[in-house]
Amino acid sequence: MPVATSDCSCRRVRGYRDARNRLAGQHTVPARAFALRRDFRQRVHQVRSATAAVSGPAFRLTSNARFNFRHSVSPQLAGWHEALKFNKRPSMSDVNSNPMAETINVRVQRWCVWSGLIFLLLFGLGWIFLAGFIPPPRPDASGAQIAAFYQTDVWMKRLGLVIAQAACIFFVPWVCVISTQMRRIKGSDPSLAAAQLIGGSIAMLAVLIPTMIWTTVSFRPDRDPELMLLLNDLGWIILSMTFAPFLTQSCALAAAIFLDKSDKPVFPRWAAYLNIWVPMGFLPTALVVFFKSGPFGWSGLFGIYIPLINFTIWFFVMIKLLLDAIKQQESQLVHASSN
Repeated sequence: MPVATSDCSCRRVRGYRDARNRLAGQHTVPARAFALRRDFRQRVHQVRSATAAVSGPAFRLTSNARFNFRHSVSPQLAGWHEALKFNKRPSMSDVNSNPMAETINVRVQRWCVWSGLIFLLLFGLGWIFLAGFIPPPRPDASGAQIAAFYQTDVWMKRLGLVIAQAACIFFVPWVCVISTQMRRIKGSDPSLAAAQLIGGSIAMLAVLIPTMIWTTVSFRPDRDPELMLLLNDLGWIILSMTFAPFLTQSCALAAAIFLDKSDKPVFPRWAAYLNIWVPMGFLPTALVVFFKSGPFGWSGLFGIYIPLINFTIWFFVMIKLLLDAIKQQESQLVHASSN
């Protein structure tokens, strides 16, 4: 009987100790597994909330994010940046659980924005100031007059046109960063960002191809004046009648801004009206094939000057809006990482 009483007392003491340890959450395997599981779920919930605040709710954890309890001692040793990886739709922004990757992403976007300013400055330097295409040759000029234009300051024209072509390199990243910010718009469709990207790329070609044609004319300034007249007309008509790609680019951006239903929109609503007003200045360029003189010719007010002024204003305003949108994205990332 004393032995049985002792065994019963020992079992009772061990039971009290196990109950105390379970309450403390230490030293027992079931309690530790429960604590790890609870901590893992809390971390997953925090990451989901932080990512949804930046990229929207449409993402899902892959099977790689499952926590392996059998080979892990603690969540700190598990490596959360390696365990949590995300599958995101193409319409979402590139949000990574690594804060350094997020910083680099924002920095690259700023470089793309400033590349647009580089394009504008280089193209203006080469095409306007060095090559001297503003004011442009008149559409009703004869072959001899066009030949005289290209035979004057030949090397300066070649240099200016080469610089204008090189400037188009910096136009592409600028168009891409617009689409990147458009994908952040909640309520928008990815097809609008794709339409903007394609329209901007075609617009870049509409600027690049005429400069290549004019470079071809300046390569042999002693060729037949009638051939020089033909190539000059070809270059100016391609450059002037660029309303289609610019209209596609601006209207896609305006539609995405109108669809933004978030409390803090990526772009302000007035930017949508700006992107509708700017293409209106390009529509009269469709009439350059009907006029060889006057305000609707490619050397007239509606043929070159109003579209050029509208494009420059729109370009600078979009640079400011893109920088503000990137700053907003960066603040959201910082807020999400702090939580």
